[in-house]
Amino acid sequence: MATMEQLQTRVMNRFRSVQSVTIEDVNVWLMEALALHGYEHAEEVKDADILQMIVIRAQYEGSIDIAMRTAHFFSYTDADEVVDKSMIAKEWRQIAAILEKEYEKARSRSSLAAEKSRYRTMMRLDRM
Repeated sequence: MATMEQLQTRVMNRFRSVQSVTIEDVNVWLMEALALHGYEHAEEVKDADILQMIVIRAQYEGSIDIAMRTAHFFSYTDADEVVDKSMIAKEWRQIAAILEKEYEKARSRSSLAAEKSRYRTMMRLDRM
């Protein structure tokens, strides 16, 4: 079980070293992830599988958001100084791709995926 505050803490801990991330950003990412799984903002998440997927999805949303914010970064060279920040967005997109794969893995392992994707065959009537 996790409340919104606990989810905020978990996601914020992952982004604690990123200076531009605020609690408002984390709220937006969590609301996207909660909505994807059919939860309202104030609802408590009780299923552990869904809780893990929500946290991973919020991290994915955050990585994409940061990549979009840093896409305009540039590189320049001065006489004795070189500054290159053009690869920051690419690195955040790579992190997002890793998180997306992790999310898909968690989704395929969850109890909900097992219920939805049950494959059954019927006995043939002519062979009974």
